[in-house]
Amino acid sequence: MKILGEKNNELYIQLMDIEYMNKKNMDIPLNVKQLFNKYNNMYKYNKYDFIKISEEEIIKYIQSLDFILDYNEYINMDYQSIKYKVQEIYDEMGKILDYYSSLSIDEKKMNLKLRKEYYNKEHMIESIAVIYKIQQHIIKVNTKDIKLKLLTLN
Repeated sequence: MKILGEKNNELYIQLMDIEYMNKKNMDIPLNVKQLFNKYNNMYKYNKYDFIKISEEEIIKYIQSLDFILDYNEYINMDYQSIKYKVQEIYDEMGKILDYYSSLSIDEKKMNLKLRKEYYNKEHMIESIAVIYKIQQHIIKVNTKDIKLKLLTLN
């Protein structure tokens, strides 16, 4: 998840998003990759922690990623709205699978974009589940600073 800070030059991103992008070897700008590499050993951190980012280029890049959910858009949703949103995403995943299944083996090998899109949707569902767990107090987070537990970059 991402949260735009009170100042426009701050953004907080959850470590689980960094882990996801590192695992999927996404095409990310070098400066973002260098920042994320600081968190390669995810076992040292709680994946629900957030890090603060203040570099303008990196903020713009992360804001452009639709699969990294904006915390503020989801945190106040009721259960039915969350359920509906998850179903929408599952429906989109079904369409991707249907199309992907119709491709030849060679076309499947060439079409990495579809696979990435599918994995991004899976990640969105995982993020929505985390938001729901935060709402239900299943995942404990600190209410300091941005009302979530944060790590700061050194």
